[in-house]
Amino acid sequence: MELLVDIFKKLGMVKTASILGGVGMVFAFLIFFVSSSLAPEMGILYSDLEPGDATKIVDRLKSTGIPVEINHHGMQILVPRNKIAELRMEFASDGLLTGGIVGYEMFDKADLLGTSSAVLDINHLRAIEGEIAKSIKSINTVQSARVHLVVPKKELFSRSQSQPSASIVLKMKGSHRLSANQIQAVQALVSTAVLNMTNDRISIIDDKGTLLSRGRDGSSSGDNLSAYTTMKEEYEEKISRQIEQLLERTLGPDQVRVEISADMDFDKITTQSVDYDPDGQVLKSLTSSEEAANSNESSGDAVSIQNAVPNQENTGGGNASNKNTSNKIEENKSYEISNKTTTIVKEVGGIKHLSVAVLVNGDYKKNDNGKMEYSPRSEDEINKITELVKTAVGYKKERNDSIKVVNLKFNAPPEEMKILEPSIINYIFNAIDFRKLIELSIVGLFALIIILRFIKPVLVRFMSLGKIGALSDQQNTAYEQSAGYSNSPGDAAYIMNNPQADPFDIDLENIEGKMKASSANKINQLVEKNPDESASILRSWLYEEDSK
Repeated sequence: MELLVDIFKKLGMVKTASILGGVGMVFAFLIFFVSSSLAPEMGILYSDLEPGDATKIVDRLKSTGIPVEINHHGMQILVPRNKIAELRMEFASDGLLTGGIVGYEMFDKADLLGTSSAVLDINHLRAIEGEIAKSIKSINTVQSARVHLVVPKKELFSRSQSQPSASIVLKMKGSHRLSANQIQAVQALVSTAVLNMTNDRISIIDDKGTLLSRGRDGSSSGDNLSAYTTMKEEYEEKISRQIEQLLERTLGPDQVRVEISADMDFDKITTQSVDYDPDGQVLKSLTSSEEAANSNESSGDAVSIQNAVPNQENTGGGNASNKNTSNKIEENKSYEISNKTTTIVKEVGGIKHLSVAVLVNGDYKKNDNGKMEYSPRSEDEINKITELVKTAVGYKKERNDSIKVVNLKFNAPPEEMKILEPSIINYIFNAIDFRKLIELSIVGLFALIIILRFIKPVLVRFMSLGKIGALSDQQNTAYEQSAGYSNSPGDAAYIMNNPQADPFDIDLENIEGKMKASSANKINQLVEKNPDESASILRSWLYEEDSK
């Protein structure tokens, strides 16, 4: 301990303060590094939350004593990484993440006793709106959704019933936009969730005020146009993808491009025809009737007074009689001519004309220098590709379809695909926490600078002082033995080895003789080689003289 005090006294106040400051900074960095290493590693629990949900989450975490950090102006909530999965399941089961949307869970803890029917109807409508909004929000490009439903009340004695309608406001994530198919999917979701809802009664807008779908009153021309355009694009994309997949098996990946333009017929035609077969008559009905009549008529004398006299003998001839018999048979036959009724409905989407453009790359082969050299496709290969494309797209000459296959050099030759298998280096880099590694490197570098700049000079000086003292003792002893010096108070060797001796006790004759030739010269050499140490020794002697 006294040795350290002496060293610090010899170094002076400035160097002593700098050394102590450097050592203190090293210890401070070590303490900071250890504390940061022991602190739990934080990870993102949730991001882009609604302010209400974020407040609930933070309050819950603070009440349970779990460390929590908030970054990006409150948009991200960070917790210890090993607790992320557990906390997410816990908050999901408790229903904390509602996004300000309330669904059927409002009835879970509600006291329905004493609640009026009007309040129940309103809450039921709110619950339906909330559930639909949650379903729409599940789309990965939708950040939030608001749904407004107008459901008319049922009238008991009303002949006409009003249809329900819906208005939906969507907030998208970033610059994402809903495609036409996604808009139709949202409409289908709402229309099937609400009774008697139709797609033409649903209006959808985004957070920028853009109208995505307009509710109409019976007019569907806009929807038809959008559907026809989508049908045309899907057909062209489907055929193009099929041809590319077919040709890439032979030409290689990314060596062919296909573009298709289809002229489609969107006219819906219904044709009905009736064909009659005159030779194919069929008895449809038969009606027959038969009548028979019998009548007897007698021809007597004319009516007179004579004939009216009783008991008068008939003097004339006998009375004559006529007998009539008639039979009538009537038959009515009805025939049906056989006919065939044909109804033909031509749906939309027929192909009127098809144009196909196929661009193929040439072939690449290695030359003598080992480089890839381009060579165009032969005419025979182009013809085979053309026939293959005609077969794939259903080419019809009567439609004046056109197929064009062109061989052009692509921008760059194909590169050899190399499958990189995961190595132990990848696993090591994935396992290393580079943040902690950088912190450790900075602390180590700073500690090395402190050691080399401040601590090493002190140790070197301390060791050099010990070596100088030992070397001086050995050399003085050797000089004294070789020169025949005695260890008397009057000798120079005695004065050198005993600093407390009075320097005026030195024998001047001895100093002028052997002292100058041996010991004095050696002392001069030591002083020249170690000026700093010599100055420190002189200062220590002066300090001792002053203390006396």
